[in-house]
Amino acid sequence: MAKQATAKRTTTKRAAAKRPGRAAPRSPKKAAPRARTTAIKQGRIEALTQVFAALGAQDPAAWARSHVDQGHDELGRFVLLRALWLKAVEPGRLLGIARNEPEVAAAAERLITVAGLADLDAVLRFAQKQALLDVCTVLDDPSASDEGIGWAVYRTDGRGLPLWPLDRLSAGLTDSEPR
Repeated sequence: MAKQATAKRTTTKRAAAKRPGRAAPRSPKKAAPRARTTAIKQGRIEALTQVFAALGAQDPAAWARSHVDQGHDELGRFVLLRALWLKAVEPGRLLGIARNEPEVAAAAERLITVAGLADLDAVLRFAQKQALLDVCTVLDDPSASDEGIGWAVYRTDGRGLPLWPLDRLSAGLTDSEPR
């Protein structure tokens, strides 16, 4: 009789677990791996937060959480965007190049005389930032090509083989701007 009662309780639990809207009873053994997984994820987020902070991210924890929780290669995306910022929008860089180019040197000097070095550099920096945003927007949306040609940006391994796509570049551009 006790065996029948135990079998009936087990059958009832299984049936309840299969009914829609009812959660299956949790076994205590499943909680430990879930807690361990959460601790591992949190450890990865904390380690990546330190990496993003060292790289100069404005909100390192948000970049790290997105990398771990959403599975995007935020580290690769951030490093690419930071490299673009440092190369394309370095303060004074474009003005320095313009002053050394025979075609525009005289015009640059006249503008500096009238507007001042700081004002001219601010306008040039804005133009550089806008151009960088436009490039990222084009890279993010290959369907913008009228020729039907597509493209993608990938992080690669040491041999140049693609690892992860680097997308949403325009969305991360402002958050990766050097301070």
